[in-house]
Amino acid sequence: DKECCIACVLHQNKSGEDHNLRGWIGTELMNKAFEIYSCEKLMPARVFKLEQTQTRKYDIEPIMWYKVDQQGLPVSTNKPADCGSNDSQDKLPQLAQKYIVHEEDGGWHIDISKLFLDALQGEEEIGGAELRSRVMQLSGIAVPFKYNKVLQEQLSGIAVPFKYNKVLQEALEQKVIEKVEHDNRTFYRPAPF
Repeated sequence: DKECCIACVLHQNKSGEDHNLRGWIGTELMNKAFEIYSCEKLMPARVFKLEQTQTRKYDIEPIMWYKVDQQGLPVSTNKPADCGSNDSQDKLPQLAQKYIVHEEDGGWHIDISKLFLDALQGEEEIGGAELRSRVMQLSGIAVPFKYNKVLQEQLSGIAVPFKYNKVLQEALEQKVIEKVEHDNRTFYRPAPF
């Protein structure tokens, strides 16, 4: 009504597996927020890594990198060569094996239908942020837009770009789910058979 933005800053849980926003207020903010970003300071480069983790409408795929200039203002920069030990990429969980289909030729693919129908189980339709959260939790995708180093090791070092948006697009193209709009908000539901 007032055409203003309310920005909330909240710490994440410190555990290696759980980087959700802290406490009951974190849960409520995740349910109500239009967009959620994760910010991490990487040492020794003193560069900030900013990544969109949830959104209701506008996906920003690339990770954003910032540093603070001499005047104390943030300026865009490139990913530092040495991200230090804080880079969470090494802590990614394994992709859930129940959603991987191994092919006779040694290849593999994700069972998109099973993954998305499990995420939507018991729901007529859900918002985009909730769907993303459920799919990522079920599948073991730790973050929406990364090369999963653990998955690469599982698949004999093959570089596999595993992005949430890619599997979402495949689910829409395969007509496993369909996208609907209500009051300028995006929702997803199982596609009719």
